[in-house]
Order: sequence, then structure tokens, then C-alpha cells
Amino acid sequence: SGICSSDSYCCQYSTCATCTGAGGTCSSCAANRYLDGGQCKPDEANGFSGCGNNGWCISGICSSDSYCCQYSTCATCTGAGGTCSSCAANRYLDGGQCKPDEANGFSGCGNNGWCISGICSSD
Repeated sequence: SGICSSDSYCCQYSTCATCTGAGGTCSSCAANRYLDGGQCKPDEANGFSGCGNNGWCISGICSSDSYCCQYSTCATCTGAGGTCSSCAANRYLDGGQCKPDEANGFSGCGNNGWCISGICSSD
């Protein structure tokens, strides 16, 4: 990987900032990565490209163009920002986000703007 740990072992992954032990598992990560089980995975919050599968993304969704979706409510997303291009069930697309679909009586509106009626009830 080109990275040598403080205890003189080679890091297993080039995305490590530091690593430990003979296995060379990451103990900290380079920018735009997060640590998960000794590996540094892409940080979708920054729209980082390079996810290999859904497990690499905090949202749980890796798009077909290898970006982590910003939101777990996306069915699909595109581009560096990881904005939603289609939504999971009971959601509608609004400006790259999937918001609760109140037409189906789905609860979870965050403010009046999420509802076609313009009213998000307190219950």
C-alpha cells in the first residue's frame, strides 16, 4: 500500500492514514473515508466516489456510478453529491431528497413543506 505502520508493518490498504499490527489493519483513515472493521471506506456524506458495494456506504446504497447515496431513503442516486434520482416506497422525490409521501398516510413529516396540504400534524 506504500504506508508503513509505526510498528514497521505495511498497511493492508492504501486508504489508511495509520495502521497497526502484522495484519496491517487501518487504525485511522485518509480524508473522505471512515473506519469500518479495519478498513477505510468512502464517506458518502462528502459524495465520495469509489464504493464497491452497498456495505461501503453509511446510507447502505452504492449507485451504479459508484457514488454512495446521501440518504438511505433513495432507491437510486447519481453523481458526486449522491442525490436521489428515485425513491423507496412511501417516499417522493423533491430536490434530490426522498421525503415522506403523506398521500399514503405515511408519518414522519419534518415540517409543513413536506406535505402537499402544507400542514404537518404534531401527532
